[in-house]
Amino acid sequence: MISLKRFALDGLIVACLLAAVAVGVSIPGSRLIGAILNRFSPPPPPRIASATPGENGWLLDRESDHLVYYTQPGLSVPDWAVELHEVTYAKLAELFPAATAPKIKYYRYPSQTNLGRAFGHSWKGYATQTGEGSAVHSVLSCHPHEVIHAITFALGRPPALFEEGVAVAYDWRFALEEGDVHALARGRLVQQELYPLYSLLTTREFQAYDSPAVYAEAGSFVKYLIDTYGPDKMRSLFALPRHSDPQEIETAFQEIYGQSISEMESEWWAFLRAWRPPERPSSEKKTSLLLFSGSTLILVMLGGIALSSLVDGILGRLAAVIAGLRRR
Repeated sequence: MISLKRFALDGLIVACLLAAVAVGVSIPGSRLIGAILNRFSPPPPPRIASATPGENGWLLDRESDHLVYYTQPGLSVPDWAVELHEVTYAKLAELFPAATAPKIKYYRYPSQTNLGRAFGHSWKGYATQTGEGSAVHSVLSCHPHEVIHAITFALGRPPALFEEGVAVAYDWRFALEEGDVHALARGRLVQQELYPLYSLLTTREFQAYDSPAVYAEAGSFVKYLIDTYGPDKMRSLFALPRHSDPQEIETAFQEIYGQSISEMESEWWAFLRAWRPPERPSSEKKTSLLLFSGSTLILVMLGGIALSSLVDGILGRLAAVIAGLRRR
């Protein structure tokens, strides 16, 4: 991750250079910005928004390769969110080829209040499964975590430690907003605040914590298992019923990995103690990030953009750039 100080400084430098170029060669600022931003984001699927609300007031917004988007009047799903969801889907399909299903329906709600009325709890998002396939219900235009759940439903519904662990481990947005899951888990281990895995084994125990720290811990543990022992073993764990008791989970884990959860936990902790952040981006990748940061600041200077759209766009473009770099 790039520090905010370095990000802002580099962005200011590039912004000044780009502004000078725009003035010097008489290129309209909007065209210059558009060319830069389009460099990082392939053309999204065309919007096919319906003019009249359908059942329950939902509008068809667009359809991508693996998702169909529905919104309510006045809302839409931005291009970058569609792209990032497809990147997420491709990664999960690479890890778990068996996780194929009909297109996921994505419903974007105007607020948590509206979502709470539908589900009885004002969370930001839910993934559901019906006889027709999987669906995501969210107040966010981009919600990779719930999209991952909708994808892995095809594999099963294991105890929350593993189901949520996969969703956190490969949620690009979590990495953008919270940080690397290994860094977060290592920090808690160093501070002796890491929860023992035996206290998180069952779905009931896991959900009782209701803490972002637990999700980060699950993400780190699951990512370690997949990176070290491969996705096939994790896929076998998904055959466990969601509400398995501790003994059932322990037995299955021992059979699949050849060691107890306690032994694996010690191995994971040793990994965390030795873990260090990834190397900084190469000069080519850093240039891409600098161009993005500079174009963002130019957008700010030009003005004329609603604050909410600006914030959404900044986060979106950053997510799209990082997703693109991860594909290289």
